[in-house]
Formats: sequence, C-alpha cells, structure tokens
Amino acid sequence: MARGAYIGVGGTARKIKRIYVGVGGVARRVAAAYIGVGGVARLCHLVDNSTGAVVYSTVTMQSNFTVPIGVRSIAVTAIAGGGDGSNYIKGTTGGCSSTPTVLGYGGGSGGKVNGTTYNVTPGSVHSITVGPGSTVFGSLFTLGKGNNGSSSGPGSGGSPNGTAGSGTTGGAGFTISDAGERGKGGNGGTSGSTSGQLGSSGAVVITW
Repeated sequence: MARGAYIGVGGTARKIKRIYVGVGGVARRVAAAYIGVGGVARLCHLVDNSTGAVVYSTVTMQSNFTVPIGVRSIAVTAIAGGGDGSNYIKGTTGGCSSTPTVLGYGGGSGGKVNGTTYNVTPGSVHSITVGPGSTVFGSLFTLGKGNNGSSSGPGSGGSPNGTAGSGTTGGAGFTISDAGERGKGGNGGTSGSTSGQLGSSGAVVITW
C-alpha cells in the first residue's frame, strides 16, 4: 500500500513533499501534522522558517523532536497546563440555618522555563508531552501543572517558577506567537459568573 499524502495534478497523482499553512499572513511549513482520530485532536507543530522555532501546543499529545544535524544547543521556552479556578457558591440566610458565601479563587499557572539553553546531541530524539497537565521534555525537564484554586484560596504555581493565582485571577502564563496565552491559571467564579474557568493547556517553543 502506498504511504504518504497525494494530490491530483492534471490527472496525475503527485506525492506531497511539503505542506505550508498561512499564519498571520506568513507561510509556515508544517513539520508534522496529525488529524482527529477517534475524536482526539492530534498535535500539529509548525516550523517557522524565519526563526527556526518549533511550536508545540495542543491537548495532551506526545511527539518526538529530533535535534537537527549540526545543532548542539537549543533554547526552550515552555510551560505546563494551568490550574483550574474554583467555583463561587452563594450563601443562604434565613430559616433555621444559613451557609456562608464561598468565593471563587484563581488557579496557579503551570511551571515554566523561559529561554533556557540546553546542550544536546545532533540527531538525538526527545519525547515531548504537552497539554493540560505536566509538560515533559525527554530527560531535560518536567514542568508541573498549576494547582487548582479552592474554597480556601488561590492555587499555587506549578514547579518550577509557576505563578500563584491572586484573588479571583489565575496565575499568568506565557503569551506565545500563534498559540495565545498558554499555561494560565483559570479565573475563579464570581457572583456574575459562578463557575471557575479551566486553566489553559501548556506549550513548548524550541529555537536554535
């Protein structure tokens, strides 16, 4: 059975060697792409030809990053998933009993590394796991998910370097090009919107 992707051109089947997508008006080459399988969104990571950055950001997915030939160090900015905000529960009064109002508190951000340099071996393969939980980059590092807000207060940030929630506001994540703010803690519920928000998924950006 033939492997690979093909497209019809002038009545002839031609194998697709490269795929590009438009991002903010700039053509970006897709280094690897996965489609929905059994209702699960698969990772699509992009290589930015102008900067050489590889960006991973999605629901939980494991993928391999192969260090290009000639590259002996990489800089990595990464964050784990943020903790969830807790719900706001309105208290009751009157009658024979009453219950207090429970405030919603923000979740902590995921653990972070920001532009950290790692020595690597050309051609070596590193397994990357990224999503709403911990972010794992092979044997180089593991970043912990942010802690959820609770009825007693905001969640703490994931290890290392995560940012704790503050009141109803979730801990700040990283704003990553093409991916938005990743790893942010969810905001806590309020009297106007009682449900706490989910923390956002993590991301990994590799440059060399």
